Amino acid sequence: MRRVERVPKARLTSVRSKQPVTRARIVRTATALTAEVGLEGWTIRSLATALDSWPQVLYHHVGDRDAVAHAVVQEVVARFPVPDPELPWRPWFRELLLAARPILRAHPGVARRLALRGPDVPAALPIIDHGIALLARSGLGIEAMAAYHVLFAGAMSPIVIEDDRAAAGVFAMDTGALSEQLAAGGEGLRTFADTLAHLREGPDQREAYALHIYTYSLDRSLDGIAARIEALAAGAEPVAPFAG
Repeated sequence: MRRVERVPKARLTSVRSKQPVTRARIVRTATALTAEVGLEGWTIRSLATALDSWPQVLYHHVGDRDAVAHAVVQEVVARFPVPDPELPWRPWFRELLLAARPILRAHPGVARRLALRGPDVPAALPIIDHGIALLARSGLGIEAMAAYHVLFAGAMSPIVIEDDRAAAGVFAMDTGALSEQLAAGGEGLRTFADTLAHLREGPDQREAYALHIYTYSLDRSLDGIAARIEALAAGAEPVAPFAG
């Protein structure tokens, strides 16, 4: 009877792949796949195939799929250009969040996971730390955490919607009947129909409008925070996050 030799984990990479499979290479490849198909679009098996390796090797170096996905989020956030810490709160947040958008849009699905698990991402911690402290020092005090949440969640939400629409192929569907229905409505619906008609002209129009919505939402959130800082400076009662 022929004896079958079991291949130890340490030898798996030498049998199938010419390049050594390391944690860094796994994360880089998973990040590249995320840029192609989204964070939820790949599996451990497809990632192993891209690495010309086995799933067991990925589990050994990084962990299960959730662990690899989390490492991808860490990799993407580490690419954010962090503004000069000496900037005042408003230009600091505006510069940070405007620069983060194209990076997140290039890696669909990361914004959703970042919104859910931001404090669990090591690369996000210095951003969170400086952002909240900056808001507190700017006059928000105990409201700084709530203000940070408004700015961060408000910035992630449009990106998540863009990711979901792209994944669902919303603009690839025939929306002609919907446009006709909206155009037959009141003033607000006719405005909606006109916007939809422009969005159907092509990806450049859709990207321009998406950036407009993102920037508009960000700037109005910043306006609101600025107004609140002025109100607190004028003697408004701070709103504590927890009663008692």
